[in-house]
Amino acid sequence: MEWLIRSRRMGVTAPAARGDDGGPLLSAVAEGCDLATLQQLWATWVQEKRPPRGFEVSPRLDLVVAAAAGSLTPDWAAKVEWLVESCGCPLTALATARAAAAGDAGTPARLAWLRARGAPVDESAARAAAWAGDIATLSYLLVEGGAPRPDVTAASGAARGGHLAVMVLLHEHGCDIHAREAAETAARAGHLHVVAWLVQELLGGDARRLGPNVVTAAAGSGSVELLAWLRARGCPWGVRTFAAAAEGGCEEALEWLVAQCCPMGEGCFMSYVHAANYGDLATLRCLRRLGVPWGPPGEVFARAVRFAPLPVLLWLEEQADGSGGGCCSVDMFEAAASAKWRGGAEGAQSAAAARHKERPKQLIAPNGVFVVTHG
Repeated sequence: MEWLIRSRRMGVTAPAARGDDGGPLLSAVAEGCDLATLQQLWATWVQEKRPPRGFEVSPRLDLVVAAAAGSLTPDWAAKVEWLVESCGCPLTALATARAAAAGDAGTPARLAWLRARGAPVDESAARAAAWAGDIATLSYLLVEGGAPRPDVTAASGAARGGHLAVMVLLHEHGCDIHAREAAETAARAGHLHVVAWLVQELLGGDARRLGPNVVTAAAGSGSVELLAWLRARGCPWGVRTFAAAAEGGCEEALEWLVAQCCPMGEGCFMSYVHAANYGDLATLRCLRRLGVPWGPPGEVFARAVRFAPLPVLLWLEEQADGSGGGCCSVDMFEAAASAKWRGGAEGAQSAAAARHKERPKQLIAPNGVFVVTHG
């Protein structure tokens, strides 16, 4: 902090400040530092109008107060009081929303303190409490805190976090919950208990009404338990269910889907591409073992060559069957490296050079570590 305050005199531009105004920094100080530090920076920056170089744009003062209201430092109230009473900063609904997101045991009391000083409350405060999974704060806001009922995004955020008690409370207070949207969000995070509650309470126990997108979301989470629960209740496969599991990189889910005859789809070769670009050799080997088709000749390599790392490119080259029908042919591999095919790839050039040297005895050790040995 001292360095920032001295930077104007020294002619130094703070690296974090380049291309930005000072709002985020001053808000960060209000949230994370004590009152004395905030006052020191405020005196130099705002009162003396001498901000650090690169922070010349005035910050939004309502955001600074909001940051202080959500601060977890012991003197958060003193910071808010000083900013409002001594500096004339506005106390807006942003402050109560940030306070509602604090997530500690004293949040209801914090909100009551802010309301007593005139801070307005809107639905963003209830939404913030729901997303944080803070049942006590949400209950306070809906019962006595003056917050209007939040929109459907409150339930979706609670579903994402697996906060079932929050969703029950929202439902009891008549807040809107879109069952399919919330279930898909919960399934993406693998929250079976939330999906089960939504089906029972909002869909009359008929999981089939969820549709295929929820199964696809569950596949992406890697939760075999959730997948099995949905399928046992008649939920249909989605066109991207298998691809979502591959992108998630869960071998157990991929194996389960194949055992359950999940359709792979015409574009299933893209599962290789996504795994290659992530450098995920384990998933690549799993897909190969499960017999996932390569798709059109050379297509996987063509799509992966730009971003896949060297160990993956070498592995893909090893899968060539010599007829052009596998992952890639030798000619295609060399052409990609020499011509920087599809935008160029240093990995492809390095891989081509590596294959013209003495072949490695072992590319992938049993423990999954990439190893190259010669001799």
